[in-house]
Amino acid sequence: MALITCKDCQKEFSTDAKRCPHCGAKRPTKTLQLFLIFLLLIFVLPPVIRALGGNSASTASHTVQQTASSDTAAAPVQSPPPEQWVYRTEKDTMTQKDIWSATVVSNNSIELDFPYAGPQTATLEVRRHPQYGKDIIFQIERGQILCEPFHGCSVLVRFDDQPAERYAAGPPADHSTTVLFIKNYDKFVQRAIKAKKVFIQVSIYQNGNQTLEFNVAGLNPNKTDH
Repeated sequence: MALITCKDCQKEFSTDAKRCPHCGAKRPTKTLQLFLIFLLLIFVLPPVIRALGGNSASTASHTVQQTASSDTAAAPVQSPPPEQWVYRTEKDTMTQKDIWSATVVSNNSIELDFPYAGPQTATLEVRRHPQYGKDIIFQIERGQILCEPFHGCSVLVRFDDQPAERYAAGPPADHSTTVLFIKNYDKFVQRAIKAKKVFIQVSIYQNGNQTLEFNVAGLNPNKTDH
Protein backbone atom coordinates (compact mmCIF):
# COMPACT_ATOMS: atom_id res chain seq x y z
CA MET A 1 0.00 0.00 0.00
CA ALA A 2 1.19 3.43 -0.91
CA LEU A 3 0.22 6.87 0.24
CA ILE A 4 -0.80 9.79 -1.88
CA THR A 5 -1.51 13.42 -1.03
CA CYS A 6 -4.98 14.80 -1.38
CA LYS A 7 -5.13 17.62 -3.89
CA ASP A 8 -7.74 19.44 -1.83
CA CYS A 9 -6.72 19.13 1.83
CA GLN A 10 -3.08 18.17 1.27
CA LYS A 11 -3.32 15.25 3.68
CA GLU A 12 -2.07 11.77 2.93
CA PHE A 13 -4.29 8.71 2.49
CA SER A 14 -4.02 5.22 1.08
CA THR A 15 -4.09 4.55 -2.64
CA ASP A 16 -6.63 1.82 -1.93
CA ALA A 17 -9.23 4.43 -0.90
CA LYS A 18 -11.34 5.95 -3.67
CA ARG A 19 -11.97 9.12 -1.65
CA CYS A 20 -9.97 11.13 0.87
CA PRO A 21 -11.08 10.06 4.35
CA HIS A 22 -10.30 13.55 5.63
CA CYS A 23 -12.26 15.77 3.24
CA GLY A 24 -14.11 13.34 1.03
CA ALA A 25 -12.43 14.48 -2.19
CA LYS A 26 -12.35 11.88 -4.94
CA ARG A 27 -8.94 10.29 -5.60
CA PRO A 28 -7.55 11.13 -9.09
CA THR A 29 -7.98 8.26 -11.53
CA LYS A 30 -5.10 6.80 -13.48
CA THR A 31 -6.46 8.42 -16.60
CA LEU A 32 -6.26 11.83 -15.01
CA GLN A 33 -2.78 11.06 -13.71
CA LEU A 34 -1.64 10.03 -17.16
CA PHE A 35 -3.17 13.20 -18.61
CA LEU A 36 -1.31 15.33 -16.08
CA ILE A 37 1.94 13.54 -16.89
CA PHE A 38 1.28 14.15 -20.61
CA LEU A 39 0.79 17.86 -19.98
CA LEU A 40 4.01 17.90 -17.98
CA LEU A 41 5.94 16.31 -20.83
CA ILE A 42 4.47 18.63 -23.47
CA PHE A 43 4.47 22.02 -21.78
CA VAL A 44 6.94 21.94 -18.89
CA LEU A 45 9.91 19.81 -19.87
CA PRO A 46 10.73 21.29 -23.36
CA PRO A 47 11.35 24.88 -22.08
CA VAL A 48 13.53 23.49 -19.29
CA ILE A 49 15.53 21.39 -21.75
CA ARG A 50 15.95 24.37 -24.12
CA ALA A 51 17.11 26.57 -21.26
CA LEU A 52 19.64 23.99 -20.15
CA GLY A 53 20.83 23.50 -23.72
CA GLY A 54 21.21 27.26 -24.23
CA ASN A 55 23.29 27.54 -21.09
CA SER A 56 25.47 24.67 -22.24
CA ALA A 57 25.94 26.25 -25.68
CA SER A 58 26.76 29.59 -24.07
CA THR A 59 29.26 27.90 -21.78
CA ALA A 60 30.81 26.01 -24.71
CA SER A 61 31.02 29.23 -26.78
CA HIS A 62 32.64 31.03 -23.90
CA THR A 63 35.11 28.15 -23.50
CA VAL A 64 35.98 28.29 -27.23
CA GLN A 65 36.48 32.05 -27.04
CA GLN A 66 38.73 31.66 -24.02
CA THR A 67 40.70 28.94 -25.81
CA ALA A 68 41.05 31.12 -28.91
CA SER A 69 42.16 34.06 -26.78
CA SER A 70 44.67 31.84 -25.00
CA ASP A 71 45.99 30.55 -28.33
CA THR A 72 46.31 34.11 -29.64
CA ALA A 73 48.09 35.27 -26.51
CA ALA A 74 50.41 32.28 -26.63
CA ALA A 75 51.31 32.75 -30.31
CA PRO A 76 55.07 33.23 -30.69
CA VAL A 77 56.37 36.65 -31.64
CA GLN A 78 57.51 36.71 -35.25
CA SER A 79 61.21 37.20 -35.81
CA PRO A 80 62.28 40.42 -37.56
CA PRO A 81 63.13 40.07 -41.26
CA PRO A 82 66.76 39.19 -41.99
CA GLU A 83 69.11 42.11 -42.44
CA GLN A 84 69.71 43.04 -46.08
CA TRP A 85 73.12 44.65 -45.68
CA VAL A 86 76.26 42.52 -45.77
CA TYR A 87 79.19 44.13 -43.92
CA ARG A 88 82.83 43.43 -44.63
CA THR A 89 86.13 44.68 -43.24
CA GLU A 90 89.52 43.77 -44.69
CA LYS A 91 93.07 45.14 -44.65
CA ASP A 92 94.43 47.25 -47.46
CA THR A 93 97.71 45.67 -48.60
CA MET A 94 99.59 48.95 -48.98
CA THR A 95 98.41 50.98 -46.00
CA GLN A 96 97.51 48.08 -43.65
CA LYS A 97 94.41 50.05 -42.74
CA ASP A 98 90.83 48.81 -42.85
CA ILE A 99 88.71 48.82 -45.98
CA TRP A 100 85.10 48.97 -44.78
CA SER A 101 82.07 48.19 -46.94
CA ALA A 102 78.36 47.44 -46.71
CA THR A 103 76.64 45.83 -49.70
CA VAL A 104 73.00 45.20 -50.56
CA VAL A 105 71.40 43.45 -53.56
CA SER A 106 68.49 45.02 -55.46
CA ASN A 107 64.95 43.84 -54.74
CA ASN A 108 64.03 43.77 -58.42
CA SER A 109 65.78 42.61 -61.57
CA ILE A 110 66.10 44.04 -65.08
CA GLU A 111 66.08 42.38 -68.50
CA LEU A 112 68.40 43.82 -71.17
CA ASP A 113 68.59 43.15 -74.90
CA PHE A 114 71.04 40.79 -76.60
CA PRO A 115 73.90 40.12 -75.91
CA TYR A 116 73.08 40.88 -72.24
CA ALA A 117 69.76 39.03 -72.22
CA GLY A 118 68.49 37.34 -69.09
CA PRO A 119 67.29 38.73 -65.76
CA GLN A 120 69.93 40.34 -63.59
CA THR A 121 70.10 42.20 -60.30
CA ALA A 122 72.31 45.07 -59.21
CA THR A 123 74.36 45.75 -56.10
CA LEU A 124 74.80 48.93 -54.09
CA GLU A 125 77.95 49.28 -52.02
CA VAL A 126 78.85 51.87 -49.41
CA ARG A 127 82.66 51.85 -49.02
CA ARG A 128 85.42 53.62 -47.10
CA HIS A 129 88.90 52.98 -48.48
CA PRO A 130 92.14 54.27 -46.89
CA GLN A 131 93.58 55.13 -50.32
CA TYR A 132 90.53 56.07 -52.41
CA GLY A 133 88.30 57.67 -49.81
CA LYS A 134 84.54 57.25 -49.45
CA ASP A 135 82.42 55.92 -52.30
CA ILE A 136 78.91 54.86 -53.25
CA ILE A 137 79.33 52.11 -55.86
CA PHE A 138 76.49 50.93 -58.11
CA GLN A 139 77.04 47.82 -60.22
CA ILE A 140 75.07 45.64 -62.63
CA GLU A 141 76.04 42.14 -63.73
CA ARG A 142 76.37 42.84 -67.46
CA GLY A 143 75.61 45.62 -69.93
CA GLN A 144 76.89 49.13 -70.62
CA ILE A 145 76.02 51.98 -68.28
CA LEU A 146 76.22 55.23 -70.23
CA CYS A 147 78.67 57.57 -68.45
CA GLU A 148 81.43 59.51 -70.21
CA PRO A 149 84.97 58.84 -68.91
CA PHE A 150 85.96 62.50 -68.63
CA HIS A 151 82.71 64.42 -68.21
CA GLY A 152 80.92 61.88 -66.08
CA CYS A 153 77.14 61.63 -65.89
CA SER A 154 74.28 61.85 -63.41
CA VAL A 155 71.80 59.39 -61.95
CA LEU A 156 68.34 59.95 -60.54
CA VAL A 157 68.00 58.87 -56.88
CA ARG A 158 64.86 58.72 -54.74
CA PHE A 159 64.66 57.80 -51.05
CA ASP A 160 61.28 56.37 -50.03
CA ASP A 161 58.55 58.83 -51.09
CA GLN A 162 60.82 61.87 -51.19
CA PRO A 163 61.29 63.80 -54.45
CA ALA A 164 63.89 62.31 -56.80
CA GLU A 165 67.24 64.13 -56.98
CA ARG A 166 70.15 64.17 -59.39
CA TYR A 167 73.48 62.83 -58.13
CA ALA A 168 76.70 63.31 -60.07
CA ALA A 169 78.44 60.07 -61.00
CA GLY A 170 81.46 58.76 -62.85
CA PRO A 171 82.90 55.55 -64.27
CA PRO A 172 85.68 53.59 -62.52
CA ALA A 173 89.36 54.05 -63.39
CA ASP A 174 89.41 50.81 -65.39
CA HIS A 175 86.51 52.10 -67.55
CA SER A 176 84.28 49.17 -66.70
CA THR A 177 80.80 49.70 -68.17
CA THR A 178 79.02 47.78 -65.41
CA VAL A 179 80.18 49.97 -62.50
CA LEU A 180 79.25 53.50 -61.54
CA PHE A 181 80.60 55.66 -58.68
CA ILE A 182 77.90 57.92 -57.25
CA LYS A 183 79.30 61.09 -55.72
CA ASN A 184 78.35 63.07 -52.59
CA TYR A 185 78.91 60.17 -50.17
CA ASP A 186 77.93 62.03 -46.97
CA LYS A 187 74.60 63.26 -48.32
CA PHE A 188 73.72 59.86 -49.77
CA VAL A 189 74.56 57.96 -46.57
CA GLN A 190 72.73 60.40 -44.29
CA ARG A 191 69.56 59.97 -46.30
CA ALA A 192 69.97 56.21 -46.65
CA ILE A 193 70.22 55.84 -42.85
CA LYS A 194 66.78 57.42 -42.45
CA ALA A 195 65.17 55.59 -45.36
CA LYS A 196 63.72 52.14 -45.95
CA LYS A 197 64.18 52.04 -49.71
CA VAL A 198 66.21 53.81 -52.35
CA PHE A 199 65.51 53.86 -56.09
CA ILE A 200 68.38 54.48 -58.53
CA GLN A 201 67.80 55.15 -62.21
CA VAL A 202 70.67 54.73 -64.67
CA SER A 203 70.87 54.93 -68.45
CA ILE A 204 72.00 51.73 -70.16
CA TYR A 205 73.15 51.48 -73.77
CA GLN A 206 70.27 50.46 -76.12
CA ASN A 207 68.00 49.85 -73.13
CA GLY A 208 67.18 53.38 -71.98
CA ASN A 209 66.61 54.26 -68.33
CA GLN A 210 66.47 51.37 -65.89
CA THR A 211 65.42 51.70 -62.24
CA LEU A 212 66.72 49.43 -59.48
CA GLU A 213 65.16 49.28 -56.02
CA PHE A 214 67.19 48.58 -52.88
CA ASN A 215 66.11 47.89 -49.30
CA VAL A 216 68.45 50.14 -47.31
CA ALA A 217 66.72 49.94 -43.92
CA GLY A 218 69.14 49.39 -41.05
CA LEU A 219 72.26 50.79 -42.70
CA ASN A 220 74.92 51.30 -40.00
CA PRO A 221 78.12 53.02 -41.18
CA ASN A 222 79.87 51.92 -37.98
CA LYS A 223 78.98 48.23 -38.08
CA THR A 224 81.65 45.68 -38.99
CA ASP A 225 81.64 41.96 -39.73
CA HIS A 226 83.67 41.18 -36.58
